[in-house]
Amino acid sequence: MQFDTVTLVAVLAASNLLVAAALWIAFPGSLRRTLRRWTGALVVQAVAWAILLRGSRIALVLAGAALVYGWMLQVSGALEFHGRRLSVWLLYGLPLIVLSAAAAAFFAGTLSPLNEWDSTSALWLFGVYGLTIVSSLAFVLMHKARTRELANTDELTGVYNRRMFRQLAEARLSQARRTGMPMSVLALDLDRFKRVNDLHGHQAGDEVLVAFAALVRRRLRTEDLFARYGGEEFVALLPDATKAAALAFAERIRTELARKPLRAAGREVSVTVSIGVAEAVGEELNSLDVLLARADEALYAAKASGRNRVMAAQAPSPAAA
Repeated sequence: MQFDTVTLVAVLAASNLLVAAALWIAFPGSLRRTLRRWTGALVVQAVAWAILLRGSRIALVLAGAALVYGWMLQVSGALEFHGRRLSVWLLYGLPLIVLSAAAAAFFAGTLSPLNEWDSTSALWLFGVYGLTIVSSLAFVLMHKARTRELANTDELTGVYNRRMFRQLAEARLSQARRTGMPMSVLALDLDRFKRVNDLHGHQAGDEVLVAFAALVRRRLRTEDLFARYGGEEFVALLPDATKAAALAFAERIRTELARKPLRAAGREVSVTVSIGVAEAVGEELNSLDVLLARADEALYAAKASGRNRVMAAQAPSPAAA
């Protein structure tokens, strides 16, 4: 079976440009910025294929280096998506190595121009074409998953945002009403947080929030819910947890934070937390707002009592229940 390698290369060049344009058009705003390196890589690869279409041996040298550089840009884009960076030596060094090796082959006369490529080379081009399409599709799916995640989580700390917490908490409360199991809610607020920002700067304040959220998440069970409710205030919902269990959990969080400063902006920052705890069971679980309000009342009582403490909400009166 014969393959027209020139046509295949032209298809590759056009496909790269089309995929790059589709990504750029389909994802506006902040998500487009995260795709900038990936779409740039596709454009570089399209240019490389276009250079290869010239058919000469020197075009093969330049195209090979440009293709490797485009692939390194794709790797860099994938790492950037996960908050990591590709080494500069790999980003630029590997294409230079390929350029040097191709130049040596050129002067040795061992490079074959495009019109002399056989069916095996054409099959290799098919593989590259498939890899380009599949990898770009995978990258798009990763971005769509990240978009959904960002819609449900707090951008700074990575825990649930208020909207998602309420949605999941309502489902947990409904289940608890059916099964009769208890439910506890914690309202957590970092003490004198404004002082952290004033003394150490807002970047340090942000890092303190991130570190505190990570501390709490390490202590939570899989079924527990944890969210940033606003500013330095967080909430946690503990299914099948009695008041005693919730108080013990809250005290562990308070004690650990009080004993060990958090790392922020390259320094240790000492902070404390006040926590209000509310338990509900049975018909008391009819309203998430009521349960949160009771935990908030206990939190305010903890603040008024001197901060850096855990307090439980009073049991609701029969009339309130």
